[in-house]
Amino acid sequence: MPSMPRVKGGNVSQSVLLDAGVFIGALLKGDPRHQEARLLVERARRGELFACTTAGILSEVYGALR
Repeated sequence: MPSMPRVKGGNVSQSVLLDAGVFIGALLKGDPRHQEARLLVERARRGELFACTTAGILSEVYGALR
């Protein structure tokens, strides 16, 4: 797997859109994607990965977890 682009102190050549499945996987410990998804969300939170999402995706996450 190629290394993720760095945001702090460097140029970003790629960005990612975090979909509902990534957030759901990161939040639910029983999800088979939990470890990988949690890592992506945490890297984005720390500014190590340039990522974005949409209001629609967040709405989908809310609906799935409610």
